[in-house]
Amino acid sequence: MDRPPSGQSAIVTRPQFTFVLRGYDTAQVDEYLAAVEEATAHPPPPPEFRIVVRGYERSGVDRYVGEVLAERTTTPARRPEFTIVLRGYDRAEVDEYLAAVEAGALPLSRPDFTIALRGYERASVERYMAQLRGGGEPPDTGHT
Repeated sequence: MDRPPSGQSAIVTRPQFTFVLRGYDTAQVDEYLAAVEEATAHPPPPPEFRIVVRGYERSGVDRYVGEVLAERTTTPARRPEFTIVLRGYDRAEVDEYLAAVEAGALPLSRPDFTIALRGYERASVERYMAQLRGGGEPPDTGHT
């Protein structure tokens, strides 16, 4: 594997796989691992690696790929049933936005939802969005 120039550290450290007489195609494994490292939310599933003469040891690659995928794959939080209050976030806007975020179509940001009559309780929507962001506390919105 290539090492970073002296004085610099690699962002992701891959193990140096052992070469064996019959192992996984090194170029195919390296290409797949590069794609996994570039993926932000949903890493691609591993292909069926080709077996070649003088390739990476299969069990080492399988173990590493399994660890990386387990680390990168998260189970999304189950969306709660938000309480409907007299003045809260517009239900259709929240539902549409969260469906897109949960499907990976939109980045998780802090949209300005319209305040509507009979909307979702703002604090519970903010708590759920904080949970999606990784468990942090919701931002102070100045209102509840």
